This record gives sequence, structure tokens and C-alpha cells, in this order.
Amino acid sequence: TAMAEGADGEFFTADTKGRVLSWNTRHPSEGYGLVWTGNKNISVMTVSPDNSWLACGTDDSEILMIPLDDDSIGYQLQDSSGSITSLVYSDNVHLFSSTAGSGVSEWDLATRRAKRIISDPSGITVIGLSDRNAMLAAITGEGKLVCWQNGKPLKYLPDPTGGRIRTALEFIPE
Repeated sequence: TAMAEGADGEFFTADTKGRVLSWNTRHPSEGYGLVWTGNKNISVMTVSPDNSWLACGTDDSEILMIPLDDDSIGYQLQDSSGSITSLVYSDNVHLFSSTAGSGVSEWDLATRRAKRIISDPSGITVIGLSDRNAMLAAITGEGKLVCWQNGKPLKYLPDPTGGRIRTALEFIPE
């Protein structure tokens, strides 16, 4: 149901049974390792830049924080505005999340608190972060492209697609 790439050929998948599995492309004959098991439907996941945490967004507005590099206890972050549609780390202590219900939040993982940085009644389907974290882009549920820079107002970009709905975005490096 979701997939994320870690470091050194490692990647993570979530299945329909609520499990999170780890795989290593350098040693495919070893199969998978069980990272987490539960009853959540994980729809999106991402690995922290230092490869120490796996953030998993669920259909019921939760973000499961799963430690990867030690025996520390994981935790949950709750966003009450719909299923989590996208997750992006800006560094090891800040995580952006988007929801189908309303917008984008920036999480301070040290305090486990969030602030809403983008609100849109149609929700957000996907977010992306530029190199050096200079700009966050989001696609709304209506297919509009929104850009945000810290400390500046939101900017809705013109529609060059001729009315076609946008479903994905990616920043070009540099």
C-alpha cells in the first residue's frame, strides 16, 4: 500500500495486512524483515534524512513514527482532517504532512506539535520540497498548484495544463 527508499539499498513497504517490511536490494535472497505490525492501513511513508525514523501516514489521520536505528519507542502524531496523502521531511526534526481533508501541516518532531501552513477546502493530494528546502509545493484536491516559502504568503500558480487535473509534482534539482 506504500513504499519508501532508505539508505544503502534498503527500502520499506506496507502491505494490506498492516505490516511494514524492510528489504535490501543488495541481498535479495535474505527476503524481508518485519519492522512493524498493526491494524492500520498505511497509505504513504517516508524515511528521515538520517535514516533513523520511518514516518507512515494512515487512512485514519495518523502518522506512525517508527524508529529504525535503535530500540526507542515509536509514537503517533494525530491530524484530524482526513487521510494522510503525503509526507516529506525537511530535516531530521521537521516533517510536512498533507491530508485529503484540508491542507498541509509542519510538524516539530521534538515537541510533537504541528502548525497548519496551507489550508484548502478541497484538501491536498501531494506535496514536494525543493532542494535546500527553499519551497514547498502542493497540489490541491482540485488540481491547483500552490507554493509556499517560509514567511511569505501562499502563491497559487497559473494553470498551464489547459484545465487538466494535476496529480503529481517533482522539483528539478538545483
